[in-house]
Amino acid sequence: NLNHMEKKSQRQYIADKFRNMKVGEVIQFPLSEYNPSTIRSMPAASLLKEVSEGCKWRTRANIPEKCIDVIRVS
Repeated sequence: NLNHMEKKSQRQYIADKFRNMKVGEVIQFPLSEYNPSTIRSMPAASLLKEVSEGCKWRTRANIPEKCIDVIRVS
């Protein structure tokens, strides 16, 4: 199932973006390309090791720019 593979690689791509963030950094995921609930669930779903080591992220809907902002807070 090609769509499943695309979703998996997109989740991996998102997880890698989260992992590579520095504290205080903000990255944006366009709403046209990403499902907001996928972005919001990322730390719990794919980054448990990082979360257990104290990494935290916040997400917010950025409606004017039509994207989801992700902020690395610790």
